[in-house]
Amino acid sequence: MQALSLRIARIDLDVFKTKQIIGPLPNVSANHASTFLTENTEYVFAASRFSAPVPNTYQSIADYKNKFNGVIAAIAIADDGTMAL
Repeated sequence: MQALSLRIARIDLDVFKTKQIIGPLPNVSANHASTFLTENTEYVFAASRFSAPVPNTYQSIADYKNKFNGVIAAIAIADDGTMAL
């Protein structure tokens, strides 16, 4: 079974075209809290919607309490706007 993966796009609002897509983000199972951009645009954060085993490998549901977690990913944003994991 493959988990849902998350990607984030950077869009140029002058021309409304996608300039960069980054992802899939490791261990993030779908986006829940949308993305949060820091005030100085140094980072963008994305939180997982579903708990998943980390690393994302098969685990028994009986181990849910101990092996499944929510994840938040931080993506660095350079001065020119490019994103990097």
